[in-house]
Amino acid sequence: MDPLHTILNLPKHLHLVDVVRTGQNLVIILQSKTRRAACPKCGVESSRIHSHYWRTLQDLPLSQWSVILRVQLIRFRCSY
Repeated sequence: MDPLHTILNLPKHLHLVDVVRTGQNLVIILQSKTRRAACPKCGVESSRIHSHYWRTLQDLPLSQWSVILRVQLIRFRCSY
């Protein structure tokens, strides 16, 4: 496992893609490795991908860096 993954204490289903410094920002880019999810309505698991979308979280500065987490997540399509 990547040492930065351990330092950030990331869930196992997230993959560290890149860390980018832009000006005063430290952008950490993550991607979901999840391949199945249960439908919130019927509870049946599906592996059919509907789309991908991004979530961005910004925290208070860490030392001189403003930390931004960009996470690409997967939206699954219910099979029923």
